[in-house]
Amino acid sequence: MLAPPETTQAKYAPSPLVAYDLEQTRDIYFTQEIIDLAASLDHDPVKIFEWVSNNIDYIPYYGSYKGSQYTLLERSGNDWDTCSLLMALYRASGIPCRYRRGIIRMQGDTVKNWIGVQDIDTAWSIFWESYVPVGPIWEDTASTKLSGLLFEHVFVEACLPYGNYRGIMNDLSEQMWIPLDPSFKSYDYTEGN
Repeated sequence: MLAPPETTQAKYAPSPLVAYDLEQTRDIYFTQEIIDLAASLDHDPVKIFEWVSNNIDYIPYYGSYKGSQYTLLERSGNDWDTCSLLMALYRASGIPCRYRRGIIRMQGDTVKNWIGVQDIDTAWSIFWESYVPVGPIWEDTASTKLSGLLFEHVFVEACLPYGNYRGIMNDLSEQMWIPLDPSFKSYDYTEGN
């Protein structure tokens, strides 16, 4: 592993800072490509989030598999691996962050758009066959027709200067742990000829 860059000083750190929120791990590591990408994005938390969200495709599978570097190289990953890349870029920029895991509830149209399928039963099958813990949301109590899905999902919690996002620029005094999900996005699809 490469040594963390000098910018790893916690410029957005809350008090008291938990050192682990800035460290490299097996899945979050600072390769030269990650250090360079963070620098090219000016170590800016918004630019970093937008880059990961706009450039990494979501692929459903369960658990951490690729880590930050392979997710960057392959430009794809599931929620765990996409979060690992975002966290590597944040931590290489001195921004404390951590994983958070929970169960999300997603309506059928949203799920279908997110993974690019035409019906909710296909979406169910894809998650199920990819070993993602998934549960049904039925249309009503007497129905066997799916209207959405419940599934386990990972996102990032980053300590960011909240004042900047309320229009008070350069105010680093007020910081909050902000939940961020770089893996979730909606797509515009066009019919082929």
